[in-house]
This record gives sequence, C-alpha cells and structure tokens, in this order.
Amino acid sequence: MKLKIYFLLGLSLILSACASNQEKQELKNPLEVLNGQTYNAREDSQLGGIPVTGTKNKVTRIHGVILQGEGVTATPVKFISVRLLDDDGVTIANATSDIKGAFVLSGIFFNGHYIVEITSKKFKGATRVYVNRYEQEITIQATPVK
Repeated sequence: MKLKIYFLLGLSLILSACASNQEKQELKNPLEVLNGQTYNAREDSQLGGIPVTGTKNKVTRIHGVILQGEGVTATPVKFISVRLLDDDGVTIANATSDIKGAFVLSGIFFNGHYIVEITSKKFKGATRVYVNRYEQEITIQATPVK
C-alpha cells in the first residue's frame, strides 16, 4: 500500500515538472555553463561567475633569505623589510629579516604569482614566486642602492 502511494506521489511530481510552462533553456556551447545566467546571478550583484565550493584556508609560509653577493662570498642582509605583492601591486604581507637575513611571510595566500620585494633605502631587490603549496623557500639577491 505504501509503495503505491510513494509511486503515485513520485509520478505526479515528475508529470508536473514535465508539464511546466517554463521555457527550457538549451546550452548551445559548453562555455555557457560558466556565465552568470546559469547560476541566476543578478546584474546588480557584486559576485559573479562560478560559485566557490571550497577555499584554501590553511596558512601559507614563504621562508626566505636576503643575500648580498653570490656564491661563497654571499653575506646575509639583516634587519631589512620585505613585502609580498600580488599581481596588482597590492601589499599582502610584510616581514623583517633577522640577523641571518632570514624572514617568513605568512598568511592565507591563494595559488598564483606574487612578488617578494625589499623595501629599504639602502638595498633593492625582488623575486617572483609562484605559490602552489603551503611551505615555500626563496632567496632574494640584494644590491646596494647608489
């Protein structure tokens, strides 16, 4: 008896969905799946595109050392500020090197390209880094400003 009721209820739901007066939209191109209309995005909404199902929320650490010179004659540059910049030039994180020239930039950085830059009046230098894991190591070659 219960099986008949569930069957009839399911059948009625299927038939009512098929008899709907709404116009069915057929996707002509697979890339149309990525547009805002597929996800019912409004024109005035600030967010658009593909809905995010999960985000990276683990702290990423970029370990680095600032060196002046090359090879065995390279010496660490101590107490120099560095900053992490995104592709738009926005500062994401700051750090200062210790007595051994070592620094750690930490935060929630999404995968992508960044620039680690020295911010000093005495030295200049930068390196491009691609963040794709939680622990990364880099070296920045510092050159004196003339």
